[in-house]
Amino acid sequence: MEGYPVKDEVAGAIPAPSANRHLIRYILGMDNEHIIQFFSYEHPPERLQLVSKPFHALAHQIVAELPRNPERTVALRKLLECRDSALRAYQEINKVAGYDNQ
Repeated sequence: MEGYPVKDEVAGAIPAPSANRHLIRYILGMDNEHIIQFFSYEHPPERLQLVSKPFHALAHQIVAELPRNPERTVALRKLLECRDSALRAYQEINKVAGYDNQ
Protein backbone atom coordinates (compact mmCIF):
# COMPACT_ATOMS: atom_id res chain seq x y z
CA MET A 1 0.00 0.00 0.00
CA GLU A 2 1.26 3.43 -0.85
CA GLY A 3 2.08 5.71 2.09
CA TYR A 4 2.55 2.90 4.59
CA PRO A 5 5.95 1.67 5.74
CA VAL A 6 6.90 -1.73 4.41
CA LYS A 7 8.55 -4.26 6.66
CA ASP A 8 12.22 -4.70 5.82
CA GLU A 9 12.54 -8.38 5.01
CA VAL A 10 16.26 -8.50 5.78
CA ALA A 11 16.28 -6.81 9.18
CA GLY A 12 12.65 -7.49 10.06
CA ALA A 13 12.07 -3.87 11.01
CA ILE A 14 10.22 -0.96 9.52
CA PRO A 15 12.78 1.43 7.98
CA ALA A 16 12.88 4.92 9.45
CA PRO A 17 11.74 7.77 7.24
CA SER A 18 14.73 9.34 5.53
CA ALA A 19 14.13 12.64 7.35
CA ASN A 20 14.79 10.92 10.68
CA ARG A 21 17.75 8.74 9.74
CA HIS A 22 20.32 11.38 10.73
CA LEU A 23 18.62 11.79 14.14
CA ILE A 24 18.67 8.03 14.70
CA ARG A 25 22.35 7.87 13.67
CA TYR A 26 23.11 10.69 16.14
CA ILE A 27 21.27 8.98 19.00
CA LEU A 28 23.09 5.73 18.30
CA GLY A 29 26.43 7.55 18.21
CA MET A 30 26.99 6.80 14.55
CA ASP A 31 27.11 10.43 13.39
CA ASN A 32 30.01 11.83 15.33
CA GLU A 33 31.17 15.27 14.34
CA HIS A 34 34.81 16.01 15.22
CA ILE A 35 34.18 19.67 16.07
CA ILE A 36 31.48 18.84 18.66
CA GLN A 37 34.16 18.07 21.26
CA PHE A 38 35.09 21.76 21.40
CA PHE A 39 31.60 22.71 22.65
CA SER A 40 32.17 21.00 25.99
CA TYR A 41 31.39 23.46 28.76
CA GLU A 42 32.17 21.52 31.94
CA HIS A 43 35.88 22.43 32.14
CA PRO A 44 35.85 26.28 32.40
CA PRO A 45 34.97 28.09 35.64
CA GLU A 46 31.27 28.09 36.53
CA ARG A 47 30.76 31.72 35.50
CA LEU A 48 32.00 30.90 32.00
CA GLN A 49 29.85 27.77 31.83
CA LEU A 50 26.77 30.00 31.86
CA VAL A 51 27.96 31.57 28.61
CA SER A 52 29.11 28.30 26.99
CA LYS A 53 26.18 26.04 27.83
CA PRO A 54 23.65 27.44 25.29
CA PHE A 55 26.21 27.04 22.49
CA HIS A 56 26.79 23.43 23.57
CA ALA A 57 23.06 22.73 23.43
CA LEU A 58 22.64 24.35 20.02
CA ALA A 59 25.63 22.47 18.58
CA HIS A 60 24.14 19.15 19.67
CA GLN A 61 20.75 20.17 18.29
CA ILE A 62 22.34 20.99 14.92
CA VAL A 63 24.07 17.60 14.78
CA ALA A 64 20.89 15.80 15.82
CA GLU A 65 18.51 17.55 13.45
CA LEU A 66 20.50 18.35 10.32
CA PRO A 67 22.02 15.87 7.88
CA ARG A 68 25.79 15.62 7.81
CA ASN A 69 27.13 17.72 4.98
CA PRO A 70 29.64 20.54 4.42
CA GLU A 71 27.11 23.24 5.34
CA ARG A 72 26.44 21.63 8.73
CA THR A 73 30.17 21.61 9.39
CA VAL A 74 30.40 25.30 8.47
CA ALA A 75 27.46 26.06 10.77
CA LEU A 76 29.21 24.31 13.65
CA ARG A 77 32.51 26.07 12.96
CA LYS A 78 30.83 29.47 12.91
CA LEU A 79 28.88 28.63 16.07
CA LEU A 80 32.19 27.79 17.76
CA GLU A 81 33.54 31.18 16.66
CA CYS A 82 30.42 32.83 18.11
CA ARG A 83 30.88 31.01 21.40
CA ASP A 84 34.50 32.11 21.60
CA SER A 85 33.51 35.70 20.89
CA ALA A 86 30.80 35.58 23.55
CA LEU A 87 33.32 34.28 26.10
CA ARG A 88 35.74 37.07 25.24
CA ALA A 89 32.95 39.65 25.53
CA TYR A 90 31.98 38.25 28.92
CA GLN A 91 35.58 38.34 30.12
CA GLU A 92 35.94 41.92 28.88
CA ILE A 93 32.86 42.98 30.87
CA ASN A 94 34.35 41.41 34.00
CA LYS A 95 37.72 43.02 33.34
CA VAL A 96 36.15 46.48 33.03
CA ALA A 97 34.10 45.86 36.19
CA GLY A 98 37.25 44.85 38.07
CA TYR A 99 36.40 41.14 38.32
CA ASP A 100 39.19 39.93 36.03
CA ASN A 101 40.80 37.86 38.79
CA GLN A 102 37.74 35.68 39.30
